[in-house]
Amino acid sequence: MKFFLFLILTFSSFLMAVATESRWCAVTDRAESIELSRISFLASHDGADCFSVVLTDGSAVDDVKNLKFEKVVYSAIMSPGDDLLFDVDGVGGEITLKGVSPRSVVSVMSPDGRCMLKSVAGDENVVVLDVSALSSGYYLLSAGCPAIKFYKK
Repeated sequence: MKFFLFLILTFSSFLMAVATESRWCAVTDRAESIELSRISFLASHDGADCFSVVLTDGSAVDDVKNLKFEKVVYSAIMSPGDDLLFDVDGVGGEITLKGVSPRSVVSVMSPDGRCMLKSVAGDENVVVLDVSALSSGYYLLSAGCPAIKFYKK
């Protein structure tokens, strides 16, 4: 019986230690915490005053005005943001991606899989895509992670 109680106490201590693990996160102006290892790149369009944080699973956190970095104590799994970039206004002219790995291929594809635009990231980790010539509609943006949808107005 003592051994059984010892195991329960040890296991619960382990769970408490795991539950209070701290990790570096980007925290948005709306107090959303995003673990840094989940961030693929930042995307903005047409000189907008806000941007989207694109995650490694292809989802995004939209309308972010600024990020701060802090260690966050985890007590639960955070959910990813929306899976559509720029869904409120749509993109008119340019999409800017920051934090893309050097020499990564960035592409814009039509919903049927045709490559509409392609660019290779330079050493500065920034890619600017001019989407002004594309027809209005939905497209897929791929930058080394699962593709994410965006709307071109």
